[in-house]
Amino acid sequence: MNDYFDNALAELVTPPTECGARRYSSNADLRAALGEILTFHPAAGAFSVEARIKALNLRSLLRDDPGYLPGTLTALCHDVGAHSIALGRFEFQHVDQPGEVEFLFAGESELAFLHEGNPYAPRIRADHAAILDFHYRAAGMRGHTKLPPAGYAHAAKDETHLEDFTAQLGRCRQRADLARSPRATTAQRPIYNPLDQMQNGPCTIL
Repeated sequence: MNDYFDNALAELVTPPTECGARRYSSNADLRAALGEILTFHPAAGAFSVEARIKALNLRSLLRDDPGYLPGTLTALCHDVGAHSIALGRFEFQHVDQPGEVEFLFAGESELAFLHEGNPYAPRIRADHAAILDFHYRAAGMRGHTKLPPAGYAHAAKDETHLEDFTAQLGRCRQRADLARSPRATTAQRPIYNPLDQMQNGPCTIL
């Protein structure tokens, strides 16, 4: 049953092309679609979409803010941060239950090591491989969008860095901007920085 759910989730978040349009505009719609798909499985009676999402360490899917859609930098930060806290790497005094602020802080701290030449990058990739794989897939990164049962790319083995992910976000953002303003192709365009907080949401890694 878990494999059935995981494969359905992978298919629903995989863009049709490298920078293809999302199939769902909100995580609420995505969860609803997953619930409908599960009705076709004979063993779906007691299966919980929310519990499985938590087990996959993809808690951003439970947030309905559009900034937390799969394949965004904020969602990646959120999930890596929540997982890091679960691993016991961060403790917050006077905080009974870590939430969004703590998750984003921990995620930024972890992903700050995921840069070329950093000796701790392999450890970050290995510890958060499934989360990285999911968001790389949702962002349309090359090598990460094969659908089951063809297999999954594994972030712990392909030596990707955060720059690869943010570069993909930048390419797709530029394509979307050009598609909305075709006359701007010959004009000078502002340089898009996917790590700019004003352009990409609350999660920034410097």
